Amino acid sequence: LFRSWNSQIVVTTFMQFFTTIFSNRNNQLIKFQSLANSIVLLDEVQAIPYKYWLAINNMLKVMADTLNIYFVLLTATQPLIFNKDEITELVPGYRDYFKQFKRTKLHVNLDEISFEDFLHEAEDLINKNEDKNILVVLNTVRMVQETFKYFGYMESENTKLYFLSTGIIPKERKNRISEIKDKENRKRKIVFSTQLIEAGVDIDMDIVIRALSPIDSINQTSGRCNREYEEEYAGDVYVYNVVGNNRKASIYDGFLMERTKEVLEGKKIVYEEDYLELNEAYYNAVSKYMSRDISRKLLNMINNLEFENVEKNFRLIEAQDKVSVFIEADDKAHKLWCQFKNIMSKKDPIERREEFYKIKNEFYEYVITVFRIYAREDAEYNIRYVSKEALNKSYNNTYGYILEEGDVIF
Repeated sequence: LFRSWNSQIVVTTFMQFFTTIFSNRNNQLIKFQSLANSIVLLDEVQAIPYKYWLAINNMLKVMADTLNIYFVLLTATQPLIFNKDEITELVPGYRDYFKQFKRTKLHVNLDEISFEDFLHEAEDLINKNEDKNILVVLNTVRMVQETFKYFGYMESENTKLYFLSTGIIPKERKNRISEIKDKENRKRKIVFSTQLIEAGVDIDMDIVIRALSPIDSINQTSGRCNREYEEEYAGDVYVYNVVGNNRKASIYDGFLMERTKEVLEGKKIVYEEDYLELNEAYYNAVSKYMSRDISRKLLNMINNLEFENVEKNFRLIEAQDKVSVFIEADDKAHKLWCQFKNIMSKKDPIERREEFYKIKNEFYEYVITVFRIYAREDAEYNIRYVSKEALNKSYNNTYGYILEEGDVIF
């Protein structure tokens, strides 16, 4: 029942939904028939890679017509997956709503700035706003780590520095985010993070300092600034075009970065009430210049019934050779690992699954994912394991999993 989505309400991921459509695998296709006569709510559709827009446009329209499905696309930054005449806007006068938002303003500087000069610029901003909570977001973990170290001298009884990355076990990340959100904590908070901060991290900062990224990413980061609408335009978001010198400065698609620079060119300050126009200009530029070759290739395969090739060529998330690593960070983690080993020793697979389900949520509070080439630990039961005794070599309490020569995962 679970695998076939045999329920009136199903909550799932983009990955599960789209691989059900673009797949030849039985364990995925078993769910397909459950989509008929349904309403499908797709949240944050701006996350869909632009190279698949045409293929998804065609597939969803055919499915809507033949299977009686309503697709509802939810996002504040609507990408141009569909033309205006192909969709119905559910919010009448939606532009008027956007005009009411006056929480933040973007300060744009597209001039290339070295990482070292960026540190000095950020330092000036932080020092001039000594009563403000500040979020600093860079595009690579190495830069975030170096920035955190650079500002280490600011830690005091009145100021707390926080480092966030996916290399830190979820339990500790949650603790740090909870501290940042705590209104009773009167200390000034300075947060240093990778793009991790964009995905559902509900914090409210006074100022954001952001390395240049695609427009939708800048939007997500801006949403962490003056989130609770303390005062009109009280939130300042400073965007810098940081170049790496000998460091990698960005993880983003170069095509999207160029489109971002195009729509920001000549702008010094952009107010939140104008963000909608900015987003529309960005997605128009993406749509105008993007290649549709990959989508056309997928559609040709579907038309020719080459479903095995469809499955091989559709990658919503680019394949990354990663492994799971359990970090025995405390006594509770040690107890969970012992329970896990005992469960895995059971011969009955159904019993193993049922017993593991009881500890699953707590167990994954100590699990991170690491690129296979960096994981030094041996696999046990299809998962790597860092014992409490090996923590000093493999895991740093501040930065997370240690890769090599002091580097850490993002």
